[in-house]
Order: sequence, then structure tokens, then C-alpha cells
Amino acid sequence: MDKYNKMRLFIHQGITYVKQFRMLHHDSYILSKEIKMLLNRGNITDAIIKVRNHNQIVSCTVSWNHIIDYCMNNGRVNLAFKCFNEMKKRSHFPNSQTFTILLRGFSKNSTHPKSFSYAFHIYKSLWSSKYADRLSIIHTNAMLHVCAVTKQSQAAFEIFKDISKSNFAADSITYTILFNILSHENMKNMNVYDKRQELLKEVIEAWNMKGFVVDESLICSIFLCFLQGKKHKDSDFVFTLAERFFGIKRMIPPLQKETDVSINNFNLDSSLSENKYIKISNKGLNIILLACLLLKKEEYGIEYWDFIIKNYGLIPDYKNYYNYFLLLVRTKPKSIIDKVIENTIQKQASLESNIILLYMKACNKNRTHSDYIIAKTILKIVIQHQMKIDLHIIDLFLQIANNTVSKNGILDLLSLLQQFDLKSLIFAISHMKNRHERNDAISAGIRICSNLTKYSKYLSENEYKDIQILKDRVLKMQSS
Repeated sequence: MDKYNKMRLFIHQGITYVKQFRMLHHDSYILSKEIKMLLNRGNITDAIIKVRNHNQIVSCTVSWNHIIDYCMNNGRVNLAFKCFNEMKKRSHFPNSQTFTILLRGFSKNSTHPKSFSYAFHIYKSLWSSKYADRLSIIHTNAMLHVCAVTKQSQAAFEIFKDISKSNFAADSITYTILFNILSHENMKNMNVYDKRQELLKEVIEAWNMKGFVVDESLICSIFLCFLQGKKHKDSDFVFTLAERFFGIKRMIPPLQKETDVSINNFNLDSSLSENKYIKISNKGLNIILLACLLLKKEEYGIEYWDFIIKNYGLIPDYKNYYNYFLLLVRTKPKSIIDKVIENTIQKQASLESNIILLYMKACNKNRTHSDYIIAKTILKIVIQHQMKIDLHIIDLFLQIANNTVSKNGILDLLSLLQQFDLKSLIFAISHMKNRHERNDAISAGIRICSNLTKYSKYLSENEYKDIQILKDRVLKMQSS
């Protein structure tokens, strides 16, 4: 190849390289990747400067979205709002995702004084002709969630009204948020009863039409809303709803015969066919158990538990076990309660200390003498079966004991606690890596030592000294 052709090839390769470089420099995808890398390193300032340095030829919308999302996730609400305004000024038009990021970001930062006002301003701008094509139910749901976390219930229902003016419809998430808002006790200037009936009617009617999906989260939000009602018939209606939504036959006779048939003149009987029933899971079971506890229908709660566990293949979670334990201790005769508790704990032995802690929390709820007897039984079972224990369980037990134990029972209490290696449990705190767990364990250790010193006249001199040494050690951990 002669020199002339070599020169031509060199120039051609140079031009190709320059074109490729320019393409890379003006490629919005590559820019967004670079911005993401900067943000992952925490370089928010460099990321903003980099986006600013790109001209209008390059679409920077995705890059701005990354920046706004980063700001929201790090609590920098004002900077996120400022970036949103700068983005528009630079003619990089927000897309649907921009508004979703902003609205969800405001709900994450509900304590910020301007979260609601910023969110409402942005949501209203979505209704303008400029952005109307970007508006969807996703944005409305995000805005409703902002209303929920900032306790703007009136605004939430005003926003809900506007859905009828749009080209989209409310979905299960919309109604879930609204029922959750109605569940709060601090509702003012609003007839909660009427709103609740109105929303339930809409859900039933929408479900009868094709295309509307009802999930367990929505059903549970409806249940909770009725459980918050002031009258017994509100809680009682949960069992009717469970029959209509889950297909679980009502086991408790209704307080009012009419209540389980209709509500606000619409019939629940014809609302569902068998193939449309929602499969119940842990959340649904928990609400039914709560309703039984509220109405003091504990025997029926155990019936519901047995039926659902047997027929739906449901594996109970900790909340389920907690409420089931409350049902058991309220229904079983005192003469057999020890055996019932032992059998229950043995069935859940694989859960070990977590389930024991949960049951101890149940006993700590009211701190009656009966609760103390049950808590003591639990500890004896733990010792007998050599189950794991932690400081939180002993801490709760002592809190229950301090409230209820008689002078005659103190020696028995101390004798029971001596069977646990408190020294090893406290020394184990120093090996905890999770700061939150470590701090909780330190607080529990301090309370345990303080509560034990209250029984100083029942302790030997050496026992009292050992407790003081342990307390000093825990206090040093707290200050380190």
C-alpha cells in the first residue's frame, strides 16, 4: 500500500473514531449509566454538573430521573424539587416515570414540612393539557399514599373524586389506600361510616365487572376498617365479609340477621361465584383472629384457625401464632393450660426463641397475675426442653413479674432465673455486629439488672455484687 492510500485510511479511521466518540458523548443511555455510577459513589454534585454540561440534543430525562430518585432516597426533598424545576427549564421534559419517582419520594419523606404541598402541586400539574398524556392511576395512587402518610384525609377523597373525570379507573391499590385512611381514628369532618359503605359498594360492583382485580391486601384493609368501628356489629361484619370474599363459611352467628345479607341496599350474596374467591393467607387469618379477640369469641377463633390451617395449607407466621396464643390462654381451663402451652410451643420448636419472645410479649400485654403464671410456665418449658433464650425474653418476664408477683413468689422467681446463664447472655452482646440489635440488647440488659436489684434483700451478698458487676459491664458497652 502506497503512502497516499495509507494516509487516506488513517484519515478515514480518525473520522470514524471522532464520530463514534461524538455518538458516545451524545448517547442518552451511556449518559444515564455514567450518572448512575456517580450516584452510587455518592457524587450527587458531580452528577448534576455532568447533566448540565450536556446540550439539548441529548435527552437527559432518564439521567435527571436518577438524580431526583437519589435525592428522595437520601431525604433531600428540596434538592429533588429544585432538580425537577431545572430539568424543565433546560427543556428536558419529564416523563411518566419522573412524576412517579417524585410522588413516591414525597411519601418516603412524610416528615418533611413541604412534602404534601410539593406533591399536590406536581400532581395538579399532571392534569394540565401539557402533561395529560402522562397521567395514570399509578400517579393517583402515589398521590393518595402521600395523603395517607401526611394525614391529609380530606385531600385524599377530593383526589379520588377527580378519577371520574379521567380516562382511567381506580384499581385495588386505590381502594386499599382509601380504606387504610378510613381506619385511622383521627378522622375529622368526615362521615367515616358513609364513606366506608360507599367504598365497599364500589368495590363489590367493580368486582362483578370484568377487569377489576381484588387481592388480599384490599380485603384486609376493608376488614381493618370495619374492626376500627365503634360498634360490635362493625367487627361482627368482618365474618360476613370473610365468607363473601374468601368463601370461608361464617362460624359465628351474626349479631343482626340483616347485616350479613345486605349493606346500604346492595346484596352481598350475589357478589361472587366460587371460582372468584380469593385464597386466604396469613394477613387474612390474622384479621379473623383479631375480630374473634375483639368480640371475645375466642372459641370461634380456634375453630377458624383449625379450619383454615387444615383446608388452605397455610403456614402460620409470627403474628398468627401470637393471636392464636392469646386465644388459647383465654379459652383453655387453668387445670390444663400448662400442657396446652407446652404442646403449642413444641409444635413450633423450630422457631425457637422468636416464638418464645412472641408469647412473652402476649403475656406482657396486660401483665395480670394469670399472665405471670403463663409466662413462668413458658420459661419452665424453655428450661425443660433446653430451648434457646435471649435477654429480651428475660427482660419481658421480669417486667411482668414486677407488676404482679407477690412477696411469697419472689424466691420462686429468683430460683427460676438462676437456671439461666445471665452472665453469658450479657457478655454475648459485645459480639453483636448489628448496631440496632446491640443497642436493644444493651437496653434489655440494663433493665434486667435494675429489676433484679429491686429484690436485693432476697439475694446473697455475692449474688447482689455479681448483678452490679454485670450492670456496670452493660453500662460500659452503652458508652463505648
